[in-house]
Amino acid sequence: MRRVLYRLGGRTLSVLLLLTMLAIFAGQMLPEGGTLVYSDGSLTTDFRVQRRLYAYDIRQHVRVPLTPIRQVSGDASFSPDGQRIAYASDRCNPTGTGHCLYLMTSTARYLDRIAAGVPGYPVGGKRLLWSPDQTQLVFVGASPRDPSVPLIYQVGPNGDRLRTLTSFSPADYSIGMTWSSLAMLTALVGSRDAFTAYQLDVEESENTPQVIQQWQIGQANFAQFVRDSWRGTFLTLVRSEQNGNFDVYALEPLTGAAINLSRTPNLDEMDAVFSEDGAWIALVVVRGRQSALVIMRKDGSDRRVLVPPTDEVLASPSWSDDGKRILYRFGGVSGERACVVAVDGGPPNCPLAWQPDMIWWPAR
Repeated sequence: MRRVLYRLGGRTLSVLLLLTMLAIFAGQMLPEGGTLVYSDGSLTTDFRVQRRLYAYDIRQHVRVPLTPIRQVSGDASFSPDGQRIAYASDRCNPTGTGHCLYLMTSTARYLDRIAAGVPGYPVGGKRLLWSPDQTQLVFVGASPRDPSVPLIYQVGPNGDRLRTLTSFSPADYSIGMTWSSLAMLTALVGSRDAFTAYQLDVEESENTPQVIQQWQIGQANFAQFVRDSWRGTFLTLVRSEQNGNFDVYALEPLTGAAINLSRTPNLDEMDAVFSEDGAWIALVVVRGRQSALVIMRKDGSDRRVLVPPTDEVLASPSWSDDGKRILYRFGGVSGERACVVAVDGGPPNCPLAWQPDMIWWPAR
């Protein structure tokens, strides 16, 4: 494991901004505040493409870089205690080529390379998944031999070797994961024919996934989508056999339950995500060309509209860990914005251009 001191290139302004942000991050975030972490691209002075991780305080309107220049970095994921950030980068020391996973403290001062030779990026912040005891990271990535084949990789944040846990067929369109115990990982795979739940023992040297449940629901020969998970329950999108619309289902691999949470024959639910405590679900509801942002309790009751129907595209909702705000994507081809709306009401705030790997900085 190689340790690299993070330098800001001697720019006084950047140092002052970093110190300001670290002073904010060192204490508890204010309830009305919030900080986003995301990657954003630009060109260097010698016209090289770079993509750096940034922290943006939506209350102070301050943006600070977290990673060095001349890298393409992204897909950040916080450890459960909020003290470490894992992310992917295309610049692997000492060769300067390939993909690596890095780990840095939440003070953004040191970088540790924890894995080299990673074939492609993890996909999205929540797919770079920490174990509850913070000793393992797993993520979905492409096979180095065939990019259409999805693999589940495992690495330890203390420099344990990168290894492949299992692979799936190219027809497996959507994969979600959750930890069922410290050593057992549950993966839900959505394909054209079914949802299949697998259990993997991450401590086994040769891992053969065990099928524990399978559901054949919705229209056949149509891609099924896994959207989120919370403590063993997965949120999925299923196209109805009767009406052809998308409904949100909760699938529970341990019990075999498959519960339609929406039952809206004239509407399509296109995104769904649990709040951090699992009590609420945020979802994007579509009717015709209009989209709305809605929340409901985990059993589908008490539906509330947070963002009324609009002709603009709404997508990718994400809860702050205190459950008071929701981040979402707003807009279409003319431009996409990152918007934040308070759960208890009020107009949305759209301070930034949208980036696909945007996540919340944990307040804890």
